[in-house]
Amino acid sequence: MPRVILLNPFVKHYAGSVFDLNEAVYPSDWDVDERNLEKQSRFANKIYLLPDAGNGRSAELPVQDTMLCSEEIFININIKNGPCRITAVKEHPIDPETIQLITERFLKVQLEGTLFPFNNNILLLSTGEKKFDTIEIYDSLSNQKIQQFDGFSDTKTINFQEAYPGFYRVLFFNSQMPVLELSLFKNFPLVVSPIKYTNRFQCIPTVW
Repeated sequence: MPRVILLNPFVKHYAGSVFDLNEAVYPSDWDVDERNLEKQSRFANKIYLLPDAGNGRSAELPVQDTMLCSEEIFININIKNGPCRITAVKEHPIDPETIQLITERFLKVQLEGTLFPFNNNILLLSTGEKKFDTIEIYDSLSNQKIQQFDGFSDTKTINFQEAYPGFYRVLFFNSQMPVLELSLFKNFPLVVSPIKYTNRFQCIPTVW
């Protein structure tokens, strides 16, 4: 699994962001017709499939906008210490005919902590009578469920302190029906920028 540095701003991710991604592939508009393969290969630019472009939506990130991250950069650094960022909140109406489901009627979502280093807790405050009975957390890169919570009180904290940097989805259920979905990105603890005309990097703490 390549670890890459983003060289240029991309959608809602800033330059210097670091990602662990699956291997690069050809873009979705790649023509698989064997008669065109040789011609295409001369001009093809591979892409990484980015689970979340910082707005809760997946995107195709050109490999040419990244570089491989040296393993030495994060030696002796706890990569779990980066801050979290909520990138999107998506509603799933319980009743298909109910189209005016308002998140604030049910839940207030916020990140706990306002100063670096962030406390990587998502604080969930119930603001209505409706309760969530199940919460599931998924790794968006592998699409694997990694954690589940049953039962929901008026206040619930989901701790991402021990989570590795990456892309996550948090799904809320009521009576086995999805009601709400959060998209979340946990950063690496350093923003890494290559210094021009050298083999060195500028590294600063990630604050957002």
